[in-house]
Amino acid sequence: MTLQRVKTEEGSASVELILIAPVFVFIAFVCMQFAVLLFAELSLLATARDVTRWITVNPHTLDSTAIAAVKTRLPSDVDPSNLSISVAPTCTALTQGKCPNRSVGSDLAVTVSYDISSLYFLPQRFSLGSGLVIQLPASLPPYTMHMEVEPSS
Repeated sequence: MTLQRVKTEEGSASVELILIAPVFVFIAFVCMQFAVLLFAELSLLATARDVTRWITVNPHTLDSTAIAAVKTRLPSDVDPSNLSISVAPTCTALTQGKCPNRSVGSDLAVTVSYDISSLYFLPQRFSLGSGLVIQLPASLPPYTMHMEVEPSS
């Protein structure tokens, strides 16, 4: 007595779905991670522009006071503890109520950097085999905005 196999394709779609679903889920998570990082980068650019604009309009303010004032008005997605701001030329002391380094029309450069390591929900380091290693950055590149100091009222 011989048994004959019946050739059917029942269940093949389920097997294919089980094989390909993890790849699609991984791609979806990678897309969401890059969206979060892009949103942080755009927020940092807007923050750099706002900080520079605020200091050019209020040039006779100490750097520490200006940075503290700006950090209280950050967008909700920017964590002030991960943000570092530096201003050039610096103003650490006022002379007769004015910053001697910031005359009207002079160039003011504000550099802003942001630590994004807390935004990752995927690993920052991927190893594919022994030769290919992908390391994601822990911080966004620093952005420097330049504006001219405006007359203060």
